[in-house]
Amino acid sequence: MFWQIEDENRSLRIQAQQLEDVMQALRAELQQARASPASLPAMGQRPEDRDHIRMLEAQVQIFTEDFEQERKDRERAQSKCAELEQELELVKRQVRFG
Repeated sequence: MFWQIEDENRSLRIQAQQLEDVMQALRAELQQARASPASLPAMGQRPEDRDHIRMLEAQVQIFTEDFEQERKDRERAQSKCAELEQELELVKRQVRFG
């Protein structure tokens, strides 16, 4: 059980890092587009551009929600891991002095 939680925790950390990397790349792309709007003169003018922008905004929102959920899951797994470590220490003490 303890090892399963550790494996899950490790997996969640990797997933969270991947999501954070994607979010960071999307934020950088958004900042670049905001910083140099002249380089994108027709951006948002065509319907397909507006659709693409909406799709990217939705993607950022989904990644953000995913990241937050992964963070909550990771915190729960870490909390459970800490509880199990305390329980293990208690059992060890009981066995030693039992």
